[in-house]
Amino acid sequence: MRYGRCAAYAYPRSSPEALVLCAQWIAWGFLLDDQHTRVLGLDAAAWAHAVARLRPSFTDTPAQQQTPEPASTGFERATADLCRRTRAVMSSSQWARFVDGVLRYIEGMRQECSLRHQERPTIEQYTAVRQLSVGLDFYVVLVELEEAVALPAEVHTTEVWADVVSAISMTFAWSNDLVSHPAEDASGEINNLVIVARQQLGITTPQAIDYAREHLTATMAAYRDAEWRLPRELAYAGADPAHIQAAQRCATSLRDVTDGCLAWCEETYRYQYHLDCAQGREREHESLLAPAGRR
Repeated sequence: MRYGRCAAYAYPRSSPEALVLCAQWIAWGFLLDDQHTRVLGLDAAAWAHAVARLRPSFTDTPAQQQTPEPASTGFERATADLCRRTRAVMSSSQWARFVDGVLRYIEGMRQECSLRHQERPTIEQYTAVRQLSVGLDFYVVLVELEEAVALPAEVHTTEVWADVVSAISMTFAWSNDLVSHPAEDASGEINNLVIVARQQLGITTPQAIDYAREHLTATMAAYRDAEWRLPRELAYAGADPAHIQAAQRCATSLRDVTDGCLAWCEETYRYQYHLDCAQGREREHESLLAPAGRR
């Protein structure tokens, strides 16, 4: 899948050490998404059971964390190790925001399970779920590692910073939906703006693609507006000039995250319904979340 190249595109100014973490979290996010859709089949009960085993790696304090049980999966052990290494290079505030982003991602996928069982979910319902399931929130915090900064509360708690993150997240979401809709349509998936719009509005697939592109254009405009407002509104709120500059650097780097992922989409076979890689076809439905003997 070339997740390392995706990370290099998305976080081009990272140190080698930070880039390793970024690449591993990108792989983690995509692997979890694949387990959710391809292995568990958007089964809400199975999903809840699986993520319950991962949650302590994120929410337990270092003192509470223990070595994973022998019966735990390789994915659980890898998640625990990745959390330990990431937590070690983040401030407590960064880690708390990172975990919040991961939990929003997990919750979004839980809500996708419910949408799949609805005959015709609405665009409004799907948009609300997509704001969570896009999963960009924790990747936003990794931008701070790339820029070697820790945004303080006077930045990351502001409305304008929330606008920046929301707009770039939905820019990524609608871009991803446009790229992935042929594969998801072919597999019977519903959680895609093109597919939802086609069903709700009673339009053709080309018309639904145009509809999704209009949404993408609007979110890109919202991002540019929020980025432009960022230094002015932070200064008006009395933020430290150095923190304003750091926020501007991070906002600019968020464009690299979306642009880099789109560039990577042209190289990966992830979004091809019929994989070219024989090994990929053989292992596409392998469970990484179930302990040995329960797969």
